[in-house]
Amino acid sequence: VGCNGASKISSDIVKEIPAPAISGFTGSCFTSFSYQVFGILSAAQIAQLSSNVFSQVSNAQFQAIPASALATFTTKQFTALSNAINDPCSVATADQFSNIP
Repeated sequence: VGCNGASKISSDIVKEIPAPAISGFTGSCFTSFSYQVFGILSAAQIAQLSSNVFSQVSNAQFQAIPASALATFTTKQFTALSNAINDPCSVATADQFSNIP
């Protein structure tokens, strides 16, 4: 499955994707989205994303995730994030960090 055009998918479109369907994106496809897309993710969508997505995010993409959306962030996702970002604790905002279970 290719990712052609994934970078052109707007936040308005991603906002409408049902949480179970968002799990169909590969990490490389999902991380080709702009950081604005990460800014509209819901907790239900975060719960459906594979840890592979978080092994490839940039600092800006992670920082754009709404703090409330991280209420469903898993240990496996955080471990994968540690592979992408050298020190995720220094990248997460205080609000984000306080919402990670």
